Amino acid sequence: MNKKETVLKKIKETGFRLTPQRLAIIEYLVGNREHPSMEKIYSDLKPQYPMLSLSTVYNTIKVLKTIGEIQELTISDDRVYIEPNLDPHHHFFCEKCGRIYDVWPEKQTGPSKIDGHLVHSIQVYYYGLCVSCQQDSSPASS
Repeated sequence: MNKKETVLKKIKETGFRLTPQRLAIIEYLVGNREHPSMEKIYSDLKPQYPMLSLSTVYNTIKVLKTIGEIQELTISDDRVYIEPNLDPHHHFFCEKCGRIYDVWPEKQTGPSKIDGHLVHSIQVYYYGLCVSCQQDSSPASS
């Protein structure tokens, strides 16, 4: 069973009705390596799905989070970003361009223990300037 089929099966088990708009949101997120905000998901899908509402995006994200298929990143003060990649990793937020990068500072295979506490998930955020913004602000580019 592929990732999309697994997600759809889990959603059907909750009784959540799968409309074309909700299915489009799920397809948009499965395998997505970006970190879209709910507003970005909405604006990207709205042209193909005129009946899509921001409320549908929020409700679908809520269900996906409840069944453990996404995480919400609160890396920025002004919006929540969606993380469809549940492999253990950290995030880097560029304070200039606002882009979020996945970073893999150490290999972690899943839940572990820290000082005897069982860890189910970790969210580590790094802040600074990405490589591209560093180059844009260097004296040679002026």
